[in-house]
Amino acid sequence: MPTTTSPLLSGRSCSFFSFFISFSFLGLLVWVSSLFFQPLERKPKKFNPLVIPKSLQAALPFASKRKDIPSRGRPLPENRRAVVMEPHERKVHALVQHLRLIRNEKIKKRKLKDDKKRKEIEVQKAKEEQLSKKCQREERRERYREQDKLKKKIRRNAED
Repeated sequence: MPTTTSPLLSGRSCSFFSFFISFSFLGLLVWVSSLFFQPLERKPKKFNPLVIPKSLQAALPFASKRKDIPSRGRPLPENRRAVVMEPHERKVHALVQHLRLIRNEKIKKRKLKDDKKRKEIEVQKAKEEQLSKKCQREERRERYREQDKLKKKIRRNAED
């Protein structure tokens, strides 16, 4: 059986069969080692907050001072007070909601109308652009014809 040299085996000569067996053995090792692998559970690290002494904070310029801004998130439903509206307040609230709805619908319609108008204008501009290109092309062709005629005339006069 002829021997082959494999770049994977760093120049050692072996038969193809032994080469195949060595790779299948490596695959078996990988499979067996994956059976015994257990993922590590790492606890997230919790860092202590940065503490800056008051005396040092007072000496810092405003831009470098710490800004302790409380979060402005909405309070949880159980922490909010229940708002009970009186009949007149309910009517006013409903009326304001209707007015907002009408205004938003008008804005939507206006935007749709503006979009439609803008698209029509773009189509119109494209047509005008195409026409102007066609006219410019015709003008150039006419200008080149005139120049060619003049050149021919000059050549004829030079030959005579």
